[in-house]
Amino acid sequence: MVIAKKLARCSAFSRLVACWLAGIMSVMVAPGAGAAESVADFYAGKQIKIIVGGNPEGGYAPYARMLANHMGQYIPGHPQVLVQFMPGAGGLVATNYVYNVAPQDGTVIGSVQRNVVRLALIGDTGTKYDPGKIKWVGSLYNDVSVCASWYTSGIDSIQDLMKRELIIGGTGLNDTEQFPAVLNNVLGTKFKIISGYKSTPAISLAMERGEVAGRCGWSWESLKSQKGEWLTEKKINLLVQLSMKKLPEIGDVPMVMDLAKTQDQRDVLEFIFGEQTMGRPFMMAPGVPDDRLAALRAAFLKTAADQTAVAEMTKANIGVSPTGGEELQQLAARMYATPKAIIDRATEAVVYREK
Repeated sequence: MVIAKKLARCSAFSRLVACWLAGIMSVMVAPGAGAAESVADFYAGKQIKIIVGGNPEGGYAPYARMLANHMGQYIPGHPQVLVQFMPGAGGLVATNYVYNVAPQDGTVIGSVQRNVVRLALIGDTGTKYDPGKIKWVGSLYNDVSVCASWYTSGIDSIQDLMKRELIIGGTGLNDTEQFPAVLNNVLGTKFKIISGYKSTPAISLAMERGEVAGRCGWSWESLKSQKGEWLTEKKINLLVQLSMKKLPEIGDVPMVMDLAKTQDQRDVLEFIFGEQTMGRPFMMAPGVPDDRLAALRAAFLKTAADQTAVAEMTKANIGVSPTGGEELQQLAARMYATPKAIIDRATEAVVYREK
């Protein structure tokens, strides 16, 4: 009441100044609270779709389902999280869709192949995105892949593969064909790739039927979850580990980097297999607002540490070793800055040439 009387006595000019100052103060105070509210308000009642560049039976599916089942509780506004599968072109159909077609408002996350940066840098015609502009949410696994031969193939080691041909299956321009091509072109192995399989489980079935005698670029976690019995029953021989760091669980199987004999070979192998650290990556399009990206990155890490979620994955014999979105962003930036000379050599190396 006293304040009202004093304001009434003020001149119109004084009241104008007071209102102006009040407006300035509201602008100064509002952003922090407003931004937090806007993220929660935006996601409240909405759905987030995780677009998986593979099949429901593939190695990327369990990680997408983990996020769908648990991540919503950690996102402001608690949206529902759903999984949608979009296979094709070795995962590039999904990547291109998320980058170019899907809404860029924070409601679509891509579960993409870990090679999306490299494929764009080497000029793969299927890539319709700029890897330097992708926004990374994080990865749920630092991957190690292997090459394996069927127990009746006569190829028991990587040394055997330097001397004799091994027929393997491939699903397109992804690890199943490009990784063995690199080993052929850089190290001199003798993989013969039969392309055209629609999924990686189809390759496993072909191995059992005797159509092919092996598979390369097979994630260790996928192998364990899909065909773990092959390991215990000794149905396959592990030939080489494809990564920058050996996985003790695999034992004495040689690391690909240890097979390099020259610096040129090492440079190419590091560029190609360094991406294994990206493991099971999740990305968003360039136009996604930064505050929503930050909220999803935080929710991602909380989900990766959720004891219930991790226990479910462990029960399914699937490992979880997360990399946060900011760290993944830095890794992608380093790959993006790879010298052109190395990229050119790698571009040649990933092309399969039948001999």
